Amino acid sequence: MAVDPFFASARKRKRNNNNKPAQKKQQPAVAKTQNKHDSDIEGDSNDEDHFNTNASAESSDESSDEEREETAAEKRVRLAKAYLETIEKNAEEEIGTFDAADLDRDLIAERLKKDDDETEGRLHLRIADKYNFKNEDLKTYRCRGHQLAVTAVALAESGTIFYSASKDGSIIKWDAKTFQKLHTFLGGRKGVKNYTGHTDHILCLAISHDGQYLASGGKDKIINIWSVKENKHIVKFTQHRDAISALAFRKGSNQLYSASHDRTIKLWNVDERAYIETLFGHQDQITDIDTLGRERCVSTGGRDKTARLWKIVEESQLVYRGGVTTKDESGSKALFVENSVDCITQIDESMFITGGDSG
Repeated sequence: MAVDPFFASARKRKRNNNNKPAQKKQQPAVAKTQNKHDSDIEGDSNDEDHFNTNASAESSDESSDEEREETAAEKRVRLAKAYLETIEKNAEEEIGTFDAADLDRDLIAERLKKDDDETEGRLHLRIADKYNFKNEDLKTYRCRGHQLAVTAVALAESGTIFYSASKDGSIIKWDAKTFQKLHTFLGGRKGVKNYTGHTDHILCLAISHDGQYLASGGKDKIINIWSVKENKHIVKFTQHRDAISALAFRKGSNQLYSASHDRTIKLWNVDERAYIETLFGHQDQITDIDTLGRERCVSTGGRDKTARLWKIVEESQLVYRGGVTTKDESGSKALFVENSVDCITQIDESMFITGGDSG
């Protein structure tokens, strides 16, 4: 078989390399010097210094290689120590004086298990096994303030305030205990340019879990971020090409997920006021979205009859097909046919529920 001249020339160039043969010639010289040093103790001091210099150079190269190999392991150990020191500091602030042995044995182990359960979505807060509604004086309050129909409501995690949005483009901040109006973000006329707020129907609201930000989106294709404490507009995002249908803040961080009728999901870093990335996959308008603590979200695709679980880190998605037909007991007559998946909510990291027009 004829040899390809390209590979033949490559081998020829490799043999003409002057660096590697030079290194091979130096190795016997070092060995020879070492043998001379072992046989003649009273030899020339220059030879001894030459040998020591070469030996120290080799040992320094080996130690530098070992340091480079141990860098990743040392980094993990350092981060683990810093994490444990943070846990000890927080525990000391919470309980004051403590016994070091008890802390190492109980508190740190409990904290590590709690963090792992939160990450995996296994942590639940049990409030009561039973609830007696008869002992509660349930009342209905009416909060009036919008000019048109109310389209979205968001309650802060602290339970002290809530927001309502309307087709008139306005957002009202309410006191959750007294039901008094605290602040109003007015809406603008449709088609107005560079307006601070919404100029069309608002379709969704979301409050960050730390209570700093309120996000709103609507038919004007704009996501507005508002300050909860200062009652002012912070920034607006205009990258979506159609109406914003759903918003959700990731638990434990200010990462925002937005779903749109343009069939895309976008990720935002609200702290940095920055766009992160876009998720593609739905074949029709996205109707709802939800998320919890992990870097994942679930969404429904309306008329494409799918629910999707998005794994952000793995850059992958799981597709769940809807469109179920519910028949009667005999199996001959269709009672309900699911033509659209309209809403979704995440129970924990491994379970979510969807609802559609099939009843």
